Amino acid sequence: MSRSGFDPRPESKGADPMEWHRHRIHPILWKALTGVRLKAKDPVRRELELWQEREDAYLARRPCFSQADGEPPWAE
Repeated sequence: MSRSGFDPRPESKGADPMEWHRHRIHPILWKALTGVRLKAKDPVRRELELWQEREDAYLARRPCFSQADGEPPWAE
């Protein structure tokens, strides 16, 4: 059994492993999932529900600029 997925920090025990990563999925993809029929036990449905519960918090974690659009918001 590989232990590479094991988080040894005590505070991680029983914690939601996706909490610090859910914001990385682009909001357009979350929006696209709202029109899809998902089974009750589908893990994607659970992730969508968690996103919807804290959407403002997750959006606040996203960068305020696009890496594809010209200049970054900081000085060179």
